[in-house]
Amino acid sequence: MKADTRNDRTPSIACELAERLGARRRERGLTQGQVAVRLGISRQAVSKWGTEGE
Repeated sequence: MKADTRNDRTPSIACELAERLGARRRERGLTQGQVAVRLGISRQAVSKWGTEGE
């Protein structure tokens, strides 16, 4: 198993991406379902992005 060498205070790329996607979605007034349809994925997948790192 590979050790995680990043600093615990440094957000992971996945967490940072999830935060940015959520912010842009809200700025544009889109629901998770609308984003999912536009991307051709499930609403549950979009929802999971928002809970990464929690």
